[in-house]
Amino acid sequence: MRLRTAITLTATALNALPAHAAGPNMKPGLWEITVTVHLPAGAGLPHTLQQCFSNEDIAKLRGAPGPTRLDRPCQINDYRIEGDTATWKMACTGPTGMSGGGIIAYHGTSYSGRITLTVDYGGRPQTMTTVYRGKYLGTCTQ
Repeated sequence: MRLRTAITLTATALNALPAHAAGPNMKPGLWEITVTVHLPAGAGLPHTLQQCFSNEDIAKLRGAPGPTRLDRPCQINDYRIEGDTATWKMACTGPTGMSGGGIIAYHGTSYSGRITLTVDYGGRPQTMTTVYRGKYLGTCTQ
């Protein structure tokens, strides 16, 4: 599985999550986000980006902060929030079946989490784990 495909599948999974009612424990401002996708062939290089989050952005977050796109129907099951930690299980349909789950913990000026997904490529399941971390850098300059 190519890294771009893995990141797209992870983003799809994140977008399918229900919105956190009050928004996560996350400070508005400039954040550095690092995502590392672990594929059957080994870990990819970490991908780091910076993104500015307003109070409104945080209130609308679903799962982990970052770019999202939903191109397949997904069903979220067993979505739970305990304190500042959210967990979920999911299953998606489409050209390739996908199932798995994830966890994310917010800590005001940092967050960390992971999503583990198994994708069925023509009867050949492949599991990938995406690890993501965020840290607050300061106020936005825009």
